Amino acid sequence: MIKTFCNLSKIYKLSLFCILLISSSNLCLSQDNYQEEEYNYQMEIEKMKTKPRFGLFADYNLNYHHTNFKGLPGIENCCSLFEKGYGAGFEYGANVQFFINKLWSYGVRASFGNLNGIITKYDEVPIVLNGELSKGKIENQIDISNNVININPFVSYRIAPISYRLYSYLGLKLGIPIDVNYSQYEKLVEPEDRGTFIDGTRIRNVHYGDLESKNSFLAAASIGLGYELPLNRVGSLSLTPEVYYNYWFLSPVKDLTWNISQISMGASVKYTTPPPPPPPPAEPLLPILPELSFPEDEKTFIVDVNAYKVDNNGNYSENLNIVMEDFTYVNLKPLLSYVFFDENDFEIPKRYKLLNRAQADEFDIRDLREAGVIETYHNILNIIGSRLRMNPNTKIELIGNNDNTTEEEKGNLDLSEARAVSIKNYLVDVWKINEDRIKVSARNLPKEFTKTIDGDGIDENRRVEIITSDSQITESILTFDTLKVINNVDINFVPNVSSTFSVKDWELVVKKQNNEIVNSWKGEGDLPSFIGWNINNEDSASFNNLMKKADNELTYLLTVNDKIGQSASSKNKKISINRITVDSKRNENHKDTEYEQYSLILFAFGSSKLGSEHKQTVDYVKKKIRPNSKVTISGYSDAIGDSLVNNKLALARAKAVAKRLQIPNAEVVGVGESEILYKTNLPECRFYCRTVLITIETPINDKFDE
Repeated sequence: MIKTFCNLSKIYKLSLFCILLISSSNLCLSQDNYQEEEYNYQMEIEKMKTKPRFGLFADYNLNYHHTNFKGLPGIENCCSLFEKGYGAGFEYGANVQFFINKLWSYGVRASFGNLNGIITKYDEVPIVLNGELSKGKIENQIDISNNVININPFVSYRIAPISYRLYSYLGLKLGIPIDVNYSQYEKLVEPEDRGTFIDGTRIRNVHYGDLESKNSFLAAASIGLGYELPLNRVGSLSLTPEVYYNYWFLSPVKDLTWNISQISMGASVKYTTPPPPPPPPAEPLLPILPELSFPEDEKTFIVDVNAYKVDNNGNYSENLNIVMEDFTYVNLKPLLSYVFFDENDFEIPKRYKLLNRAQADEFDIRDLREAGVIETYHNILNIIGSRLRMNPNTKIELIGNNDNTTEEEKGNLDLSEARAVSIKNYLVDVWKINEDRIKVSARNLPKEFTKTIDGDGIDENRRVEIITSDSQITESILTFDTLKVINNVDINFVPNVSSTFSVKDWELVVKKQNNEIVNSWKGEGDLPSFIGWNINNEDSASFNNLMKKADNELTYLLTVNDKIGQSASSKNKKISINRITVDSKRNENHKDTEYEQYSLILFAFGSSKLGSEHKQTVDYVKKKIRPNSKVTISGYSDAIGDSLVNNKLALARAKAVAKRLQIPNAEVVGVGESEILYKTNLPECRFYCRTVLITIETPINDKFDE
């Protein structure tokens, strides 16, 4: 047994060495290609889908033994005929898979497993009972322990019509038994505690040991299915749950009729070499700075920094200023008339803005003009309550729904009704709406429900729908504002530090005139050759918020600490801001543009059909378009399901709106899920992602000349 396990250890080490060797060569090859050709990271990610996969797996085997013999060769047994038996055990191994194309692949699995089984047969035999010859029932049992090293060559096919991750396998499993032993006995079982065999015992023909008549080679046909689940973003590491059926058509024992049906269930972890990351961008050309000279006998600590404008070619310019231009902005924010609930719960979630009676009396929809779309939506119950107050004859219906899928919610109409009642109670108690104006009803799935994909989107069906014939209650919110646009400028701060002692840490800060920080950078050790800042990139949101009441300039300051505790700073230097307001453009008769944006929601899941509420908004938008207006119609989607399907659906939604608008020169774009408008962790965010944005840009001067 010790020798067997040593041999097994050597086989595993050899397999692991081969896998590492092939993986290393594959990585070197990908690096060579990276050096020889122009690098395309997305293309390399796509190529990775057909790169070789290496992995380890573990399965649990269920063995069913089909037999037709009376006993093991050369071993005494009185059984009439052994016919079937059962067993179980684990199988461990390594695998490698090579792709012919995106659908077909081939490979081999090497493993250590077993074909264990207990074969039992019950017979009637003569026994001695109370001194007389009688009949009794005996149990004949053979227990086989059969450890096997397996080699399993296979071909595989991706079942793309169902899922690109679903694999089918067909192969031949070849086994070499390395440790086969047995034990057998015949035991008197009826009568349970009386009687003996003729020889005076209750157990006989007890034998055990190594099985000398074992076959030295086994073979099985193998079929299987596996589903690949990526474990990281790139997809280089994956987990594949799998199930196999193996039929062993060669007998484990010579000259016996003995076959084994085997079901294997388990999982494999696979690895494929990821592509190298894309090369870093080339360093921009730095300006030639004058060298600082200092007396050799004095300790120096001088800090300076200069800001430069960087063009598309990486060239520096001292002509740096920030241009911030104001535009008239009209925005139509649609109102989603659904309230969503947590699983198996009828309490209004805390993310919705709930008021008390005093706050409701002070509520004004106009205060939401500067709020974001989702923030506005979370005030849905207050908007509805306020509008019901202003329209005292309007009635509404609250329809509660459940997901009709999960164990607690399926068919639970009481839960659906409780959700609708919680909304009604809020409107009655806080907004003082007469309860006779609010009808409550319940159903399972909504009329327009979200079809779930792998469980995604199921929470969209746990909702209360607010239905009314008065469009004033659920109409969109129209706001007029000023859109501030900052020119797209790249700024590089170039430090120049001279210190007798090395730098410990540093900080560069950009501030407004009231010392409010606009941006800052920190680091330890020597400073980089430059510190880059693209105002319209990742910093745009914070910058725009800070610049709503902007000054005419910014200041920047570099502070450096050395390793002996000394600190030095540069002089405060300025970046000018050129502000162009709407009034100044009109007073000076400059060209100006008015921006309008309208959003359509309530597209059903997977649908591009325009509803009546869409057509009303589209017809309103059509009246706002002038002959010289530039119209862009952009379709969006959520991230549920296949990205290609979502992109086509987004384009279909945009085309449906364009057809209704009948603007021949409108730009129609299917953005799809390549740009997700809102985080998709909440059902309302996914609904607002299923939208079409209509953007209208109209030159104001031309507009006034009409």
